[in-house]
Amino acid sequence: MTTNPTLLKPFNSQQISPRRIAFQFGSQIPRLWFRNSSIMTQLLNGTNLFLPAFEAYMVHTVQGQLRHLHDPALRSQVKGLIGQESNHSQAHEQYNDILRHQNYRFETYLAVVNWFFERLMPRLGLPLQLAAIAGFEHLTASLSEITLHHNTMAQAHPAMKALWEWHAAEELEHKNIAFDLFEAIDGSYWRRVLGGVLGIAIVVTFMTTGMLLLAAQDPGFFSFKTLSDLNKLLLTEYRLIPRTVRHIVPYFQPKFHPSQRDDRHYGEQIFPPSAIAHH
Repeated sequence: MTTNPTLLKPFNSQQISPRRIAFQFGSQIPRLWFRNSSIMTQLLNGTNLFLPAFEAYMVHTVQGQLRHLHDPALRSQVKGLIGQESNHSQAHEQYNDILRHQNYRFETYLAVVNWFFERLMPRLGLPLQLAAIAGFEHLTASLSEITLHHNTMAQAHPAMKALWEWHAAEELEHKNIAFDLFEAIDGSYWRRVLGGVLGIAIVVTFMTTGMLLLAAQDPGFFSFKTLSDLNKLLLTEYRLIPRTVRHIVPYFQPKFHPSQRDDRHYGEQIFPPSAIAHH
């Protein structure tokens, strides 16, 4: 990736602001960029597919609430969230073009994703939408901490490592904001629970569907190696399922708040507080 280094601001969850990073994806990125594994690569590629549409939806929904916020500090933080998520959407859309150049086919999938977020989600009503966004943000913060804590991307292609670690650090940086916005607009505990379940279900469904759609287009996907890699990813080496469940459960406690888990140091690994961060 390339950027003006003066714009790589230190990690600061008290003052959320976007970082202008220009990722240079090119033909050097192999189809299987994560350990030459179809299932491991496509879990992240499949996530990448739906993120632009979801983050655009989230930005649109959250932006509409700015005029209702009377707390200037929260209003400023929400604007920072909007800026960061807008940048995420653009970067992941840019990488989707690389997947097209690699001859993956997923336009029908994207049409379904766009219909879901543009037409179906708004029918749920604003409070439940905000609750679902808060639940989604908690899941992404959980996955981000897992990714950075366990150096999950260590064996990934450098360009992809940079993309996902930048995204993960900013998710940790703004992890409180969607929750605080929901509490300010609605605050119902049971709606938060329902929205949390809904937000997590949406992510898991689209992530899994996208992963399988892309992986099925890889030669050698139907093999013992795929089963072995899936086991490593979910249960043994990366332990994605038990680690994620452990992070998610506290969200459903009545007095939960995202700030209760101190994970700043993981974000500071990517954007150090006392120096300009470099990739």
